[in-house]
Amino acid sequence: MVNGIGLHGLEKAARMSAALDASSDHIVLGAEQVGWQDPGDVVDTMYYALPPSVDLHNVNTALSRKHAIQTCMDLSQPGDTTILLTGINKPKHIQGKVVPHDDKEEIHYYFSCSSSRSM
Repeated sequence: MVNGIGLHGLEKAARMSAALDASSDHIVLGAEQVGWQDPGDVVDTMYYALPPSVDLHNVNTALSRKHAIQTCMDLSQPGDTTILLTGINKPKHIQGKVVPHDDKEEIHYYFSCSSSRSM
């Protein structure tokens, strides 16, 4: 999962995507801390900056960190060795609003919904 941080400018988001390679089974591009940037613009910038070696069929996008985490979890399979999250637990700044966020809570919520669906 790679998140473009709109507060740092679209150029940095593009550089992050350009540094990816084709070794991942799945890539999730997400928008985070967008400030006044449109989340779609952040994700589009990242998508179009991907190197040609990346198979676009393996790329998913999410307009928020929350949805990026959910997408990563949905794509994971038994036997996968790594899902890397940085443990962000600070509010996000989106269009002038402060939105609470905690990676651990999102993961707990994901599994609580998953277990209730499988019953």
